[in-house]
Amino acid sequence: MHAFYRVQHNGEEVAAADTIDQVKAIVKDSHPGSYTILEVQDLPGSHGHLLARHWGHMIHPDDGPVVLEPADAARVEVGP
Repeated sequence: MHAFYRVQHNGEEVAAADTIDQVKAIVKDSHPGSYTILEVQDLPGSHGHLLARHWGHMIHPDDGPVVLEPADAARVEVGP
């Protein structure tokens, strides 16, 4: 099973990444705002169909560090 992440801003896909660390870097280098993160999986035997689930959000404030808001965990601040 291969998984990757789609990064969306205002409903538009802005990037894809293989790891959450890559997603953090993308959001940090992007315009301030809220970014939706989808985890996408290519399931074995699915004949190329992808399964996407809402992973959470990352918030890039005008000032301060990127904030990670996983859908199923407490709010976490991501380094400088």
